[in-house]
Amino acid sequence: MSRFTDAELLGHILRQARSKQVMEVIRRALGDRVTVESFTIAGIGYVRAEDRDTIPQAADFLLTEENIHTAIVYGIVVGLTNRRS
Repeated sequence: MSRFTDAELLGHILRQARSKQVMEVIRRALGDRVTVESFTIAGIGYVRAEDRDTIPQAADFLLTEENIHTAIVYGIVVGLTNRRS
């Protein structure tokens, strides 16, 4: 290991827990993705507004697949209210 590596921090990052909502979105992304060469794209359908952060987490997960260099995950966020100032 490099002297510039913080082994404790790296271990914490690798052991990070995922919620049920994140796992469900990852499951949908894995099931509906299209992969061409080193690119993968997945539409995950509708996501509740409070779960919108699961979209980039699913993209990060897809990037862990061997030989994938670009991952795009998209969905429609529902439940937002329009507020005008």
